[in-house]
Amino acid sequence: MKDFISILQCKHAKEEIAGTQNNDGSFDILPGQIIDELAIVATENISSSIRITVDRVKKLNAKVWNTFITVAYCNIVLGKHKSKWKAQSEKACAWLHIQIGDEKLENKILESCEKAIIEKVINMNIKKESFWSSTLKGVLKYKSEDVSATLTILQSTTTPETTKKIVENQKPDGSIKLVKPVSDQINISSDNIQSSIQTYGVSDKLKSVPKNVWETALLLRYLTITSQSQDQHKDQSNKAKKYLIEELKDEKLLEEILTTSEKIIVDQSVKKGKEDAIKSSTTTEKAKEIVSSQKEDGSLELPDT
Repeated sequence: MKDFISILQCKHAKEEIAGTQNNDGSFDILPGQIIDELAIVATENISSSIRITVDRVKKLNAKVWNTFITVAYCNIVLGKHKSKWKAQSEKACAWLHIQIGDEKLENKILESCEKAIIEKVINMNIKKESFWSSTLKGVLKYKSEDVSATLTILQSTTTPETTKKIVENQKPDGSIKLVKPVSDQINISSDNIQSSIQTYGVSDKLKSVPKNVWETALLLRYLTITSQSQDQHKDQSNKAKKYLIEELKDEKLLEEILTTSEKIIVDQSVKKGKEDAIKSSTTTEKAKEIVSSQKEDGSLELPDT
């Protein structure tokens, strides 16, 4: 089964999807990529799950829904390739704006479609394999664009130097020591790792797992998330997994620690992204406030903090 990252970020969707777009930006039918990936028999499979009580939304035709669903799907799956879809996305959104004429409602419908798509992926794959179920459910508390953006940022900002540090820190037995760039990203260090994992509702058995096992599990999942392909770091990943199996001696416990590690990385990274955005926004607003207080003689009066 595809893991969470490949479910949400397919690299080859753009060409097929763009080929079915009308000149005006709309989509008469759902692209085959979406139908196959989400096992959609009809547009109603998604639109019927949208819980927006506005009468206009209930009366939207299939063409409008197909366009909303296609844009929502691409927002989620294209990941770092999203920029290549920008022109088609803007064209589709412009067409939708003509049909709806209410930007706030358009965003609400789009967000609802994104959430419905993620939920459908979850429901499909929980039936096949429970390994990822709690991770997938755990990220639903965030907007899909936040999660998708976070995964893209993790992949694009993880430098070769960071990856090299992780690989070089792997010991002969397969264990990996937590490296500073990753520690800074997920706001967890070797010193606080035991207390940090307590907030993720882990089982009593995992609470007593040594920190070096947790560090290895976190870095194994980090490598998976940030790798450009499944084969990248395959040897190191297999070695780390073998170490975890030998240490835990329990398949269910191994699944739990890897699932929790993935959840921690996504959760902490989304939080960090929001905090960084707030800090940046606050700094910008404060600068504007200071500049606006400049007097005619050029002096500045600092605003109250």
